[in-house]
Amino acid sequence: MTIIFTRFSRPNGKRSKVEIDRPTDIDKMARDLVRMGYDFEIEVLRGDEIHMTVSNEDGDLCSRICENGPQVPISVDSMIVEAHLMALERSINGSEVH
Repeated sequence: MTIIFTRFSRPNGKRSKVEIDRPTDIDKMARDLVRMGYDFEIEVLRGDEIHMTVSNEDGDLCSRICENGPQVPISVDSMIVEAHLMALERSINGSEVH
């Protein structure tokens, strides 16, 4: 399944979409996050580092920095799992506005 990230490209922050294929369980969590109002963003930092975030209008919920390469899918998975748990906790505790 595919998770869509908004990519910010250097030098001027031009936006584009990038698709990252992940297993069904990760995709389901990502879809839950989107339904809760979260977006996924990714940008290449200086060198070969990638910065990824799960955020909404209130700011970042979760983020990862990793090397651009085979580590990206692993980092996407761990970020989505962590963000999903955090969003569910916020929802249960009533601090998330839908």
